[in-house]
Amino acid sequence: MNDQKYLEQWMQEPRSPADCSGNPVAERLQQAIPAKEFLAIRYYGGSSPGMERRIRPLEVFECAGMLYVDAYCESRDETRCFKICRIEIEGINKIAFNEIAFGESAPDPVGRTSVNKQGGGCLVMLAVIPIGAGALRVLAHWL
Repeated sequence: MNDQKYLEQWMQEPRSPADCSGNPVAERLQQAIPAKEFLAIRYYGGSSPGMERRIRPLEVFECAGMLYVDAYCESRDETRCFKICRIEIEGINKIAFNEIAFGESAPDPVGRTSVNKQGGGCLVMLAVIPIGAGALRVLAHWL
């Protein structure tokens, strides 16, 4: 399925109120809504993974089994939708990457053996970092 079709399908999924209990990032985002508070985050998704952003959360919701937040993004000067498992808030969580060798499959911290791109399952984010003399470091993160 191409990205456009996936996006169209996702947009048709029903949204429901999020149960944020047990998820400190979601809880913090939810707390910021009534106060109209801006939060500094790192977002490991979108067009600039790992970019620091300032967002003002508007709504925390569940869709297709995953938690999301609609928020005004000061960096983009528009409302954006962020997948909560890709958000890092200093002092609350740290998104860890596992270093893998080129050609290896990424080790999964909770023992999953398959990747589900469609549903609420896991996705892998890869970061390829040049480290000099034609060498690359490949990092993987299970979301």
